[in-house]
Amino acid sequence: MSISAANMAKSTSAVEPQFTAPGPTVSLVSAIQSAVGLQYFTDAMEAKVRALVLLGTELREAIATSQLFLVYQPQIDVDSHQISGVKALVRWHHPARGTLSLGEFMPAAEMSGLIVALEHWVLHEACRQMKKWLDAGIAPPLITVPLAGPQFKRPLKLEHDIIATLSETALPHKFLELQLTERVFMEASQEHHDVLQKLRKTGLRITFDDFGSGYSSLEYLGRFPVDRVKIAKTFVQDLASGSGNATIIKAAIGLAQDIGLDVILEGVETTEQLELVRSWSGREVQGYRVSRPLPAGEVDAVLRGRVNFCLHERQGRQMSPFRVLHIDDDSHILDTVAASLGFDPEFVVRDCGSGADGLAVAAEWRPDLILLDVMMPVMDGPSTLRRLRAIPRTADIPVVFMTARAQTSEIEHFKSLGSAGVIAKPFDPMTLAASVRNYIQPANIR
Repeated sequence: MSISAANMAKSTSAVEPQFTAPGPTVSLVSAIQSAVGLQYFTDAMEAKVRALVLLGTELREAIATSQLFLVYQPQIDVDSHQISGVKALVRWHHPARGTLSLGEFMPAAEMSGLIVALEHWVLHEACRQMKKWLDAGIAPPLITVPLAGPQFKRPLKLEHDIIATLSETALPHKFLELQLTERVFMEASQEHHDVLQKLRKTGLRITFDDFGSGYSSLEYLGRFPVDRVKIAKTFVQDLASGSGNATIIKAAIGLAQDIGLDVILEGVETTEQLELVRSWSGREVQGYRVSRPLPAGEVDAVLRGRVNFCLHERQGRQMSPFRVLHIDDDSHILDTVAASLGFDPEFVVRDCGSGADGLAVAAEWRPDLILLDVMMPVMDGPSTLRRLRAIPRTADIPVVFMTARAQTSEIEHFKSLGSAGVIAKPFDPMTLAASVRNYIQPANIR
């Protein structure tokens, strides 16, 4: 039995507060989720609910006013080095908080009941973009769209919405893949099975996401129509830990291939992981070792062949990529740099939103290069550089300022502070990797 309780504090004001938090409801949910029989509704819970309600209200406006956008993470065939598909991921350009990933606003979407509308928008936008690539003659073979549980609860409506979206965007069914988690399959009925079967017969594909993360994955493979399995990211990321995950992944790849399913491994972030996958006859990978999620325009460059994926180590290079730390208080700039350098597996990028955070990461991580914004609150770029030079572990790391103040006098001033150079804003995302590579000194190659 779970019990919830809420303390009703006396107000010191004659005016009652405008917000009444659902204390017993929230604390009951907390009690159930935490397996604790008694939970009090606290001020912290009320603050969390307030924040979610506010974010949900803002999300409703965001859907209506085009604040949402998609990025696309390439999925790569390890033999041909070509794109085998892209996964659509939603982002929110929040007017006050910058760019938010889905994980940051999914709870608000679920609490506000907007999750179905959100996923419908994602599906329509992904199909529209895929049709645009198709008309340009550069389309990848497949676009993957994740579906969560709420949208799947009404299978007949889901079927109608998918068919209608494909019709509205004029996208052939064979280019769309729906990604479903084990949680969705757990709640599926015979009606769900029939709908998936009908959709699959039209040419649409189904992927089982996070395969191996639950207890009944094999059972669902036998019960539901599936074309591809995606090995759970947690298995891939722990490959080097000696936990036995390598044996599990190798067996899962063999099993899936034996029953005629395609296999993709998500979360491949290192060359070591990539080479292990290749040695086990794994064909498709997705992860930061290959590419970060990219805006549609930058995917265009990949699809048109202006940017290639290098899955082999270059002659004379170390196994690890160059480590680049980017410090900037503008989340849009952080995302743009991350996406630009994500084209090239020579780089792995970490970013920080403040000078203080950057100092801590630099001392711990020891990057090969630091990209540093000049104008930041609290601790600006020059102050951050002085602190870096005063710390023994970071004193010799090359630092490049990124600034709109790129006049000759400013550049000379920045060099006098100890910077290796300046990259002017706005910068060209297509040439940023080359600029960064020029600043990484041979002595820093590990």
